[in-house]
Amino acid sequence: MQGRTRRYVIMAIIILGIFFSLKILNDYREKSLVDVISYHPGDYQSLGFTNDRGNVSSDQVYEWWSYDKEPADELIEFLRQYRVKKIKYEKFEERLTKEESFEFAIRHSNANPVTGMVMENVIHMYNEDYYEVVNGPVNMEWIEEYSQTQEYE
Repeated sequence: MQGRTRRYVIMAIIILGIFFSLKILNDYREKSLVDVISYHPGDYQSLGFTNDRGNVSSDQVYEWWSYDKEPADELIEFLRQYRVKKIKYEKFEERLTKEESFEFAIRHSNANPVTGMVMENVIHMYNEDYYEVVNGPVNMEWIEEYSQTQEYE
């Protein structure tokens, strides 16, 4: 009986090892940026966006908010072209520079909000992980035009 139990324990350890190895490999594989952003168009409520922190007054969180779904769809469609790879915080911190960035928050009715900061070469999805843009840099000129267009609509 002990031989059989020992075999089951060894098999369980091997299976758990394989499972966790595959999970880690999956977490750190290259993927589309929109796979990282949990956007649910059918559950959309609002989009908050900041392109310049200097334009945000002390009583605001973002430069502008939109309750229309189109600006969120347009932003997600733009971000779809970028591929990212998960990185550790230490590598993210090394890559931090004074380069341009933007922040966004997408709120849903039934799902958790999606919030993040995107720089030209690194991304921090708040309450989640850090990512490196593999096929960057992110086109910040497009972001500037997008933000100005949405802000005045």
